[in-house]
Amino acid sequence: MLLLLTTACIFDSDNPLFSDLDGDGVSVYQGDCVDNKGGLQGPVVLNDADYDSLTEAVQAAIPGDTLIVCPGEYDAVTVNSMTLEGRPEGGDVILHGRGDGAAITVLGDSTLIGLTLTGGIGTNYQGARWGGGVDAAMASSLTMTDCVVEGNSADNAAGIAGPQELGSVTVLEDVRVRQNHALTYGGGVMLYDSVTLIDTVVRDNVADSQGGGVVLVETEALISGGSIEGNSAGSAGGGVLLAVGRATFDGVEFDLNTPEDLVLQDNRGTNTTAAVPGSSFSCDATSSTPGCQ
Repeated sequence: MLLLLTTACIFDSDNPLFSDLDGDGVSVYQGDCVDNKGGLQGPVVLNDADYDSLTEAVQAAIPGDTLIVCPGEYDAVTVNSMTLEGRPEGGDVILHGRGDGAAITVLGDSTLIGLTLTGGIGTNYQGARWGGGVDAAMASSLTMTDCVVEGNSADNAAGIAGPQELGSVTVLEDVRVRQNHALTYGGGVMLYDSVTLIDTVVRDNVADSQGGGVVLVETEALISGGSIEGNSAGSAGGGVLLAVGRATFDGVEFDLNTPEDLVLQDNRGTNTTAAVPGSSFSCDATSSTPGCQ
């Protein structure tokens, strides 16, 4: 594995820049970002080459590769069936959309770890922008661990637009989705099909229409731990909008969502406000008589 530097560099094991400075047995050119001194930044890939930018590294990678990204701020990229792993020792690993598309676009079966996704405005699909922070609408599966998605906007799914392919899978674990703004649906996340959220916090997101925090569409969802709080929607589903799907909530904290915590939308498009009966319950919105218990 070689460090991808923003400036040209010769990889020399005698060079102190590439030594094991923290004594953990892993040097910087083996992916230890703590050893990355001198203000340099850059990802580590499996390919036996070094690149001047994350964009070039992603373009050179092939499906199945893992890229290790050291602290720094990087331009938006598109990944296809690969793992992008941030190593935020000593600073955040930021992918910035810079107001021009999604902060990251995900295709195939991809995994994101330890990243901050911000500044995105989503991808234009038929006149509407989706997935300001993460656009995975055309992916088959998305796994995110220990990521932050904040400060993004879009027409729909301002924070994360999940895979919409039939049979798709979305897993979010220890993800913080906050302060994203959708002009229509899904201020925080908009997810489909098989969905699992573990210890994920969706906070202070806004949708001008429906689904301020979480929108679940035709899902079989499990939301375990974490919280959904401080989100707002213009008309319905401040916390969660469950549309023609099923969801189980296990130990989830709901708080200060407006105009309400939870709305169920049936197969006729009719919304029903549902009381949150506790921290653990299940809801079914697949029929004309949706409800929770």
